[in-house]
Amino acid sequence: MFTGIVQGIATLVAMNQKSGYLTIKVKFPQEHLIALEIGASVALNGVCLTVVSIEKDIIDFDVIQNSLKITTFDIIKIGDSINFERSLKNDSEIGGHFLSGHVDFSAKVTKICTNQFGHGISILIDTNWMKYIFDKGFIGINGASLTVAEVDKTAQELTCWIIPETLTRTNMSQLQVGSLVNIEIDRNTQIIVDTLSRVAHEHFGKLSQSIENIMRDMGTAEVLKNQLNKLGK
Repeated sequence: MFTGIVQGIATLVAMNQKSGYLTIKVKFPQEHLIALEIGASVALNGVCLTVVSIEKDIIDFDVIQNSLKITTFDIIKIGDSINFERSLKNDSEIGGHFLSGHVDFSAKVTKICTNQFGHGISILIDTNWMKYIFDKGFIGINGASLTVAEVDKTAQELTCWIIPETLTRTNMSQLQVGSLVNIEIDRNTQIIVDTLSRVAHEHFGKLSQSIENIMRDMGTAEVLKNQLNKLGK
């Protein structure tokens, strides 16, 4: 479990493609390695990975094929900067929102705007995921907990404004138009939306079918269809 408060930036120093997975070597700031052990969970660009080896400040992680398919780890390069957050402790302060480290998909940056209001990043969201995106809702972008400032349903875009502290602490300042980022939607939002959708379908879906059956039995369905066709012309 993570909070989305990125602790710093690590650097990818090596990677090795193996049968069914990718091993990556990441160089961490020394001060963030205290008490880190093999088997610990660390979020890298929002992806929860397990420490498999520690050699001084170089940490090894394995990335399985499923993670490679839906995250940006299939396009990372040696030298890339990676956001990291170590797993949440019982006495940790939660300054962001709960993130599982289970990235849902990767998405493309469409606009970047820097002005007197801050640093804005717009991201194109697939239609299937837009139903979980709301103004003032939470979202995880490359492991950073951000508030959705604007939603454009027509363009299928969301925009987040990022404060200077977050730009300094994360790799957000390195993003460009066309960059891909890892997205984790807010799990509570997903649960609520999916539950309401299921309930609506179970109840109103049956009601819609019943109305259609009644109209068909009364012979009015064809009349309505003809009238709608006339209006369409």
